[in-house]
Amino acid sequence: MFRLDDKNYTGLVFAGLAALKLCEYEEARGYYKSAIACQPDGPLAWKVWMITNCFSESHYWFTIIPTVSRVLQITMTTISQ
Repeated sequence: MFRLDDKNYTGLVFAGLAALKLCEYEEARGYYKSAIACQPDGPLAWKVWMITNCFSESHYWFTIIPTVSRVLQITMTTISQ
């Protein structure tokens, strides 16, 4: 799929989810970062990025507050439209 369209937001999010399920946290983060770069206001990638950072056994705990803030900002913008 990515050979055809490496900027496929949905594909990147679900590839990240698959990597997360396999406990491949670094690979999952890479997919989510790519999805967020493709669609910065896409809430799904931000939410799963947050979950990945919460549940991974890594040093990424410091990203939780900015990520939650961004998810809330996107959600509030969506609600107010």
